[in-house]
Amino acid sequence: MKTVPRLLVTIPHFFKEGSNPLYGSGREKAANRIQALRRCVSALHQSLGSQHAVIQVGDRQGRRIEPAQRVALDIVICTVGDNHLLDHIQDMSGLFTHMAVTIQDPMLLGFECQRVMQERAGDHDWFAFMEDDLILSDPWFLSKLAWFQRHTTPLVLLQPNRYEVSGGPWHKVYIDGDLSAHLVNQIMPNGQICMKAEFLGLDIHFVQAKNPHSGTYFLTAEQLRHWMGRRSFLDYDTSLFGPLESAATYGVLRTFQIFKPHIGNAAFLEIQHHGHAFIRTLNTKFPMQDEPLR
Repeated sequence: MKTVPRLLVTIPHFFKEGSNPLYGSGREKAANRIQALRRCVSALHQSLGSQHAVIQVGDRQGRRIEPAQRVALDIVICTVGDNHLLDHIQDMSGLFTHMAVTIQDPMLLGFECQRVMQERAGDHDWFAFMEDDLILSDPWFLSKLAWFQRHTTPLVLLQPNRYEVSGGPWHKVYIDGDLSAHLVNQIMPNGQICMKAEFLGLDIHFVQAKNPHSGTYFLTAEQLRHWMGRRSFLDYDTSLFGPLESAATYGVLRTFQIFKPHIGNAAFLEIQHHGHAFIRTLNTKFPMQDEPLR
């Protein structure tokens, strides 16, 4: 019998309206953040969970099915104090575990997620961090990561491309394009590494990420053990843009070589960012150019 992989997903969640104009947790209205959190949790179960069924029309029956890509899913949402919206999703309480932590700065919640991983390091096969406004809709997500790992080494970490969607004029926009040349040179002083592999009969290109941020990371148990032995683990270093970005990216950036699917096949591994905050900046903060990026 095939072993079902065990996945721990840790999610930092904080909300206090008006507390910080730079982040959705302090800038947006509660209703929007509730919707984001609902979609974040439910999409994980819909894509990776096991409570799936089929309607057998001819037999007039409903039957349970076992998806080939399912995992044993364990979601932990970390909060601090009363600044959260979990009371508004009580109907979903059976889909996650709530962990209240005691820290002075709620912006450091992402680091507390590392502590949860550390405490449960021997209990799972995969360990993930996800910001509370990300939506994972790919049932093959974990299988793709496992496939990539078999073709590389544990010191290489594949990150998804984040995107937003809207009704138009741009229906889908990837939001973590290349950083400035100065920052890229710091990330990869010896130049960008590129790889290619065949997947389902197609050539898929992977590149060392010129913007390593994705708001998430998924680690094998071996990768987590390696990271826990490094000084970059649970160090509360917030020097990469800000505390939220640092918790999501800076520790793994200093530990692994971070790759992403090339923008030409960005959808190979991707994750949706709730809302339209980045799409709205096109043609205002980021003017569109006529020449396509290749």
